[in-house]
Amino acid sequence: MSALLIGAAAALGLLALTSGPKKTINRTVNAPAPPTGAGSDLTPKESQVLGAATQASANQWAEVVAAAIATGNPRVMYETAQLLKAQGYPYSGQLVNLAQAIKAGQAPAPAPAPAPAPAPAPILPQAPPEVVTDDSAFVRGYEESARLAQYLSGVAKGSEDRAVVSDYQGKHGLQRDGQYGPKTAAEVASFGVVPPKPFYWPTDWVTAKNDYRAALQKAALDFPEKADGFREAARAV
Repeated sequence: MSALLIGAAAALGLLALTSGPKKTINRTVNAPAPPTGAGSDLTPKESQVLGAATQASANQWAEVVAAAIATGNPRVMYETAQLLKAQGYPYSGQLVNLAQAIKAGQAPAPAPAPAPAPAPAPILPQAPPEVVTDDSAFVRGYEESARLAQYLSGVAKGSEDRAVVSDYQGKHGLQRDGQYGPKTAAEVASFGVVPPKPFYWPTDWVTAKNDYRAALQKAALDFPEKADGFREAARAV
């Protein structure tokens, strides 16, 4: 029977595009009595449909019919049909037939509109992924840095074995020039080892010293248990 409701509404909607009022009359019309046995109480929505039917314009009557069908109330359908008919709008008889069919139990009343879907859950910000450090790589870097610092602390500038320095530089992605300069010393400090004072400085030694001091100050913050040693090394530059 749902197909009957849908077909009636579709047919009425199509006719709204091609049909208009047959005559112009007063829009204020008293509704005829409902069919015998119709309910005596109307919901606010049903009363609103009947109110609209008394003032329907030429381009609104099909909408009023659809609204009457949606109520599923035979009385509302019947009275809407009579009001539209009294105003000269065609095909209101189909609405009467549908009301009688529902009243006689030959057609089901339209199902109520489904409840609105619940609002989607808010998207909460995701915590950044935890950074997992490779402890074994750090331990290896610390051991290599400690060995280099210990070796250089016992030799004078110019007497160091540059192959030892070059080997450390290669393992840590530094330029393998074999010279123990501020970049190599800063790499040693990054593993928590207080480095010996660099032996060699580049031509732009002012900038190089400032960068080296900054690296030592960072190491003092990263390794607070050795902060005094790093700050002392920064003052000695």
